[in-house]
Amino acid sequence: MKTILPFLLAAVVVGLSAPGTSAATLVENGKPVATIVISEEALAAPLYTPLSQVAVASIPKARKIRLAAEELQRTIEKMTGAKLPIVGDNVPVTGNAVLIGESKKTAPLNLNVPRGMTPELKDEGYLIWAGGDTLVLAGNDDGPYNGTFFAVAEFLERQGVRWFMPGEFGEYIPKTATIKITDIEFRDKPSFIMRGWTVGHPSPSIREDEGLWRLRHKQTLKASEFFALPGDGHLSSYIPGINSEYSLDKEFTDAHPEYYARRLDGSIDLHMVNLSHPDVPKLVAEKIKARIKVEREKNPLFNSLGFAPYDGRPMDLGRETMRNLNQGFKDLLGREGVKDELSSTEEWIQFVNKVTEEVVKDYPGFIITTNGYSNRNLPPEGVSIHPNMGIMFAAIFADLLHAFDDPKSYQQQLHGQMLQRWAELNPRVFIYSYNFPGLASVLTAQPETRKLARNMPLIEKWGVIGFSDEQIHSWMAGGIPTFYTRVKLHWNVNTDVKVLLDDFFEKWYGPARVPSQAFWDALEDAMESTIMLGHEDRVMPYVYSDELIAVLDKNQAEAEKLATEEPYQIRVHLDRLILEHLKGYMAMTHAADEEGDFAKAVEWADSMMKQRAEIHQINKAFHATEQYSSGEYFWSLAQRKAHYGKIRDMFNGTTGTLIVKAERNVPFILDPADKGRMGRWYMPGFDRSQWQTVDTSRPFFLQVPGTYTEDGVPYTGYMWYVFEVDVPQSAIGKPISLYAPLVAAEAWTWINGEYVGHRPYNEAYIRKDMEMGFDVTRQVREGKNVIGVRVSTGSNHLEAAEGFLGSLFLYSPKPTSSATAGL
Repeated sequence: MKTILPFLLAAVVVGLSAPGTSAATLVENGKPVATIVISEEALAAPLYTPLSQVAVASIPKARKIRLAAEELQRTIEKMTGAKLPIVGDNVPVTGNAVLIGESKKTAPLNLNVPRGMTPELKDEGYLIWAGGDTLVLAGNDDGPYNGTFFAVAEFLERQGVRWFMPGEFGEYIPKTATIKITDIEFRDKPSFIMRGWTVGHPSPSIREDEGLWRLRHKQTLKASEFFALPGDGHLSSYIPGINSEYSLDKEFTDAHPEYYARRLDGSIDLHMVNLSHPDVPKLVAEKIKARIKVEREKNPLFNSLGFAPYDGRPMDLGRETMRNLNQGFKDLLGREGVKDELSSTEEWIQFVNKVTEEVVKDYPGFIITTNGYSNRNLPPEGVSIHPNMGIMFAAIFADLLHAFDDPKSYQQQLHGQMLQRWAELNPRVFIYSYNFPGLASVLTAQPETRKLARNMPLIEKWGVIGFSDEQIHSWMAGGIPTFYTRVKLHWNVNTDVKVLLDDFFEKWYGPARVPSQAFWDALEDAMESTIMLGHEDRVMPYVYSDELIAVLDKNQAEAEKLATEEPYQIRVHLDRLILEHLKGYMAMTHAADEEGDFAKAVEWADSMMKQRAEIHQINKAFHATEQYSSGEYFWSLAQRKAHYGKIRDMFNGTTGTLIVKAERNVPFILDPADKGRMGRWYMPGFDRSQWQTVDTSRPFFLQVPGTYTEDGVPYTGYMWYVFEVDVPQSAIGKPISLYAPLVAAEAWTWINGEYVGHRPYNEAYIRKDMEMGFDVTRQVREGKNVIGVRVSTGSNHLEAAEGFLGSLFLYSPKPTSSATAGL
C-alpha cells in the first residue's frame, strides 16, 4: 500500500483510519493516558546520534528503537505538554499502549513486521497498526534500515508535525490537548532503495540536526551501506604494484610495464591499467578478494565493493586497447578528432566484467560497482554488463534547470535516454547527481520542485534504484521547498507535490503565505521557461531578468507587510536577504561583463558576502562559511572577487594602467567553413559592411539568428569578432598588453593584420581559465588599431561556449607586475 498524499492534515483529534472504529487515546486534556513500550534491550541501550555517512548497519537494532521511542515521546510532549512514559516489555501495562519496534508485546499480534535483508536490499519498510487500546509503530531495523523510526516519523506527520529543515528553526509542531487514534493497518516501503547524498552539511553545529532531519524524512544516511560507491581513484587500491598506502612497488612496476595504461604521449600511467592485457583482470581481482576476506571477518554482510579510475578523462590509450576495444564514439564532453576525448565505456565495462567474473568465482553473489561518469557515461554498445555489477551514473554535463521530458532541453532528453538505457542493461543503476544547484554556483536562488515532480516518477519507472548525490545543503540556493520536495519524492514518487507545497507555504509563512509562494513560484517560472541549458551559474544571468527581479521585489514587499510577528517575520526576512544576494549577483555580473567596471564588481561581491554573513547568523544551514563546503565549486564568490580585483588593479595604476577599452558592440560573422583565416578577414581594410553587429557582453547564440535551436543546441565552430580602438600617442613607447576577461572556448588574435597569438582551448565552465592576454607592444600603433579575433567554440555542443563575454582592453602593465601578457 502506498500513500498518495504525503500526510493527513492536523486537527485537535487526529484519526488514522475511517470514523466509527474503536479508538485509543494517547493524550487527553494534556495528560498522558498511554505508555510507550519497547524491548528491555532497547530500554537499556544508549541513544545513538544519526549523522550523515555514519554506518547505520553497525548500530544495534535496540539503539535504533530507543531513538525512535524518544523521538515519539519528545515530540508528543512538545505538542501536548504530556510526557508519555517509556517502559520495557517485561513491565505489565494497563490501559493504552504504544509499542515501538518489535518486542514481546508485538509477538502475539502476528503483524508480520518487515524484517530481514536480502542481497538486493528491497526489504525496507514499516508498519503502523492500531487496534483497540494498542498502537504499533515498527519496521525493519536490520542492517542499514531504520524502519521503526520511519514508522514514528510517519505517525507524527499524520498528527500535523512538520520538519521543513534541520533543527528547531525548521520545525512546525501543532499544539493540541488530546491525541486519539482509530484502528488502522498501514504498510509502506520506499520508491527507491538509496535515498540521500554523500557529503552532508559541513558546519559541525548543523550535522546532528541534519542527520535527524534525514531520518525524519526516511532518507538513507550512508548510501554505500546499500551498494558501494565507486569513488574516483579507488581503482588504484587494486592495481598490481601499488600497495595499500598508494605507494609504488618500483621493482614490480619496472618489471611489468605491460600491465599499465599508456598516455597519449606513450608514457606509462601507473594509476590506470592496461585494459586489454589478459593478466590484469585476474591480478586486480586477487587484490579485491583479499580485501573482501578482511572485510568479511569484521562484517559478514559485506557484499559490495566499488572502484573507478581517477577523476577527469582517464583512458588506456595503448595500441591494443584503442585498436581492438575502443569503438571510436566521441565522449559527450569531448571534441571530434581528439583521441583522448573519446568515450571509453566499452573497454572499461569489458575490463570490469572480467574482474567481476574472477571475484564471483570465490564470492558468489558479491556485487562490484563502477561509475558511468566522465568518458564512461555513455551506455556501452555491443557489450553486456555482468549480472553481479552495479553502475553509479554521474552525468556531469546535465542541464539542471529542466526536466527529462522538457522539449526545450536536448541535454535533459539525452540525459534521460542514457539513464534509461543504463537501467535496461543493469538492475542496480543509481544516480550520482550534482545539486548545489549547479556544479559551479554562487548560491543564487534556483528552486526546482517542478523538475523534481516530473523527473522522479520517470526515474522510478526506468528502474533506477536510487541516489547518492554530491550534495551540500546550502539552503539559500535551492530553497526549503526544493529540499523538502526532494526527500518526500525519494520515499514516494507519488507524493502530491502541490498539496505538499501548499501545506508548506501555509505553515512556514503564515499570513505572508500568498506573496511568499508567489515569490518562489516566480523563480520556478524562470527556471522552467528559460531556453538556457547548463549545470553552472554562467547561464543564470540570462535566466534571471529585470522583469523577474521586479516581480520578486513586489512579492517580497507584500510579504514583509503581512509578516508582522515571529516566526514569520524572520522567515520572510531570509527571503529578503536571498533576494538582495540575487540582485547583487546580477549587478556584479553586469558591472564586469557589460560595463567593464571591475571596481564596482568587487563592491557588489562584498555586498553579497555581507548578505551571506547575515543569513549565516540567522541559521547556519542556509549558508556555510567554508568555500568548498558551501557548494561553490571551481568559481566561487571569493574567487570571482579576487579575479575582478586583479583586473581592477591592472587598470587603476596598481599593477598597470588602462589605455583604452573597446566598444561592446562590434562587427561579427560566423565562419562554419573556416574561410576567414585564408581570406584574411582580420585585415584593417577588409569589407565588413555585411557583417552583423553583436554585443560582446552576451553570448553570440542569443543574438545571431539560427545559432540556437528550439531544444537548445547551439552553433559550434568558428566565428570572428573585429574591434577598433584608438590608442593615444602618450601610450606609445610603453609596454602594451591586450586583455579580454573571458573568451570561450579558444581564440587566435591579429592586430593591424599581424598575428599576435593563440589562447588554447578550455572547457567553457572553467571560467577562471578563460581570460586572454598578449604582449602587443610591437603591433600597436598610435591612432586606430584593428583587432581581429577568431574564436572557436570547439565541437562540443554541451559546453555551449559563448564566444566573447565582456570587453576587450589595452593596458600598460608595470614592469614589476606579474599581471602582464600571455595570461
